[in-house]
Amino acid sequence: MDRQERIDKVLGKRSEAANQLAQVLQNARSVRESIVELAREAVSAASHGGADTQFAAGQLRESAAEVVNSLDAEIARCARLHARLSRPTLSVGAVGRARTGKSRYLQSLTGLSRQQIPDSDGGFCTGVTSVIRPGPTIAATVSFRTEAEFRAMLEPYYTELGLGPVPPVSGIVRPMALPPDGDPQRAEKWRHLVGYIDALESHRHLLGAPPRSIDPAELSLWVTQTDGNGAPLSAHRFVDKVDITAPFASAMSGISVVDLPGMGDTNLTDIPRMLAAVQDDVDVVILLRRPDPVGDDWMAPDIELYRRISDALPGFPMSQRAFILLNKTREPDNARRVEAFANTAASRPMAVADVLIADASDPSEVARTFDIVLDHLVSAAESMDAELVDSVMQSLASVFDRVTSLVSLGHEITGTAADATPQAASRTVALTAQAREAMAVALETYLELLRRARHDPDEPLGDAIRAVVAAARADKGMPTAEAVDALIAVRGGLPIAYGQLLNEARSHLARHFVSLEGALETSVREMKERLALSLAKDGRLTALANGSGAEWLVSLANELGVALGSKSTVRDGLTILAGAKLTYRGFLQHRIRPLLDGLNPNNPLYPMEPGVPYSASDVRNMVEATYDNALGRVDRMLREEFLSEPSQAVFALVEEFVDRILRSRGAESQWNTAYLQFKNRIWPEEWATLTSDMADVQRWRAAVAHFETDLREAQRALGTEGRVA
Repeated sequence: MDRQERIDKVLGKRSEAANQLAQVLQNARSVRESIVELAREAVSAASHGGADTQFAAGQLRESAAEVVNSLDAEIARCARLHARLSRPTLSVGAVGRARTGKSRYLQSLTGLSRQQIPDSDGGFCTGVTSVIRPGPTIAATVSFRTEAEFRAMLEPYYTELGLGPVPPVSGIVRPMALPPDGDPQRAEKWRHLVGYIDALESHRHLLGAPPRSIDPAELSLWVTQTDGNGAPLSAHRFVDKVDITAPFASAMSGISVVDLPGMGDTNLTDIPRMLAAVQDDVDVVILLRRPDPVGDDWMAPDIELYRRISDALPGFPMSQRAFILLNKTREPDNARRVEAFANTAASRPMAVADVLIADASDPSEVARTFDIVLDHLVSAAESMDAELVDSVMQSLASVFDRVTSLVSLGHEITGTAADATPQAASRTVALTAQAREAMAVALETYLELLRRARHDPDEPLGDAIRAVVAAARADKGMPTAEAVDALIAVRGGLPIAYGQLLNEARSHLARHFVSLEGALETSVREMKERLALSLAKDGRLTALANGSGAEWLVSLANELGVALGSKSTVRDGLTILAGAKLTYRGFLQHRIRPLLDGLNPNNPLYPMEPGVPYSASDVRNMVEATYDNALGRVDRMLREEFLSEPSQAVFALVEEFVDRILRSRGAESQWNTAYLQFKNRIWPEEWATLTSDMADVQRWRAAVAHFETDLREAQRALGTEGRVA
């Protein structure tokens, strides 16, 4: 697969992931709106209840506010990743402090001139993010900032200079000159702010304007800070981004290069603008540095730039997503300093995929280094994308798990509002008695069925035994006579070789029977599924637990523990039953091992008689005969003595379970407590009837139902459906 095919494959995977994230985003936003609605309706619904209802409503509103904040953060993160994966290109960003050769590097790469990618050698420097994509001709489109974005750019200046909040754009005026305090950086920041405000009067019309196609020859007027004569330009302050097409990399599609703004020391808009571009438009970044030939070294601003970029590229270490490129110049010749920088880069806190060296003005050297970066990106992009998507999905799933607590609170409010009605108490007692009786009848009926069948053979186990015995007869693991001869020679005699062959045969035969564990567990698994179904259906406990079989029993035990405490006999009965197993080693192994004693070299079924001239074939036949004898004994034991024991074990497990949860002292009281605690989730339709004449509560019930539906849809999109409490 060539590079273009690999690029196309990555972009295809990205498109699929973006479509998936689009659905996840839609569902997450729906859940957020449902939570807001839930919190709003809680106040009205709670007015019909007492102190318990008011308390539950307060808890719900507090929890809802916390969850909405978390959900907003995850939605923003998901939306940002969706935007990244929706891009039609893989993007390589280039960034560096002022006058590092970044613009010259991009000129050499793309074939664009100083008019399209200004550089400091021309007396001006770029101040706008430019995205350059391959295209048949050179073309440029300028996108402008909104008023909100312009005010956000001014905010750090207002904060640093103590000017208070940024006013609306229509009210922004030039601040009074700062009193001299001897701080040159503060004065320089004030100068930058004044530059933005002075430019506002003549450029206000650009804020919020639609994108504009421009003549590429005029691009520098929109993106640079000064013109060729050093006169200041201001349009770049109102430009958000420039999209450029150029016929570079004509043999490829799906690749873009992002020219990030040069980093200044006092311009407070540089860093936020650069970080936003990195977050939104860059997959891998090249950090350019031009070492000065005299006395230069890695400096604090280099480390700070690296740290800022690292913060803007979350999810993966910079060693996978960044390169350092050292600009090697001829005039002045900095070759020795470049070599020194390359040798010491690894000792600085700036881990990168590679340190590259190139003359930024040499197109062939630039193309060589860009190929290295591109190959790395194409190789790593698919796995990185998958991990980023998985991380976002897991974070959202975690928030949704917290959201499920609101479902319980919602039902509690519904129920406590209904508790205020005269019929509530008597209805709860009647419903509890009906459910408890139905559950008891179902469990006792099943127990009686098991009692009558406890001496019956376990049919699935019988089938498994027949299959294992047949396999053991077909696969005895016996060596050939020639192999026995070789073993005799190696071991130095027949008796030692015979003993080893018996040990090997015993081990081989025993391994066959280990596979019976699956059949032993079948009857136990079916029993747990039957009991879980009885509790869920007859006991009306479906809404309290998730999963099936043992998983459902554990889930129910955990939920009942909230109401009954950790020492409840009902909870203990559920937990013990859920963990019960019939294993080979605990239930069957001790029955089989004594029947293999004939294969023990210390007491073999067929001992070697002194003076008898045994051949290798004789020894092999003796081992096989012993194997057959042991297999026959195990087969008879299993068929004649053991086949009904799993039925007896299952009966004993169920009888103990029924004793614990129905017949033990205090069990009835515990069930009454549980049904009372969870009545709103167990019988929501009954509580709806009791509050049918309360419009506020009916709106509340609709809000709860809407919320549950949205949450299930959101969890289904994440593959976590079924976690609603």
